[in-house]
Amino acid sequence: MNERYELWDIEAGNLVDSFADVEDSLGVVGALLDAYGDWYADDLELTERDDAGVAHRRASGDHLQAMVAERRDRVPTR
Repeated sequence: MNERYELWDIEAGNLVDSFADVEDSLGVVGALLDAYGDWYADDLELTERDDAGVAHRRASGDHLQAMVAERRDRVPTR
């Protein structure tokens, strides 16, 4: 499986996890924000790799929080 998305803790400089699907990555971000608080989004960055393997910033901070909120509106919780 091709892992296209990466979630980074940019404060610590660590890769949190990699994902094939953006929805899966947003689910993990949502769980992290639930556990640590919305402020943690400022320490996270979601990147997307293009077909050449080059990483591009997709979201962090407020934008990442907004993506999670939008996902929660679309995807029912279990």
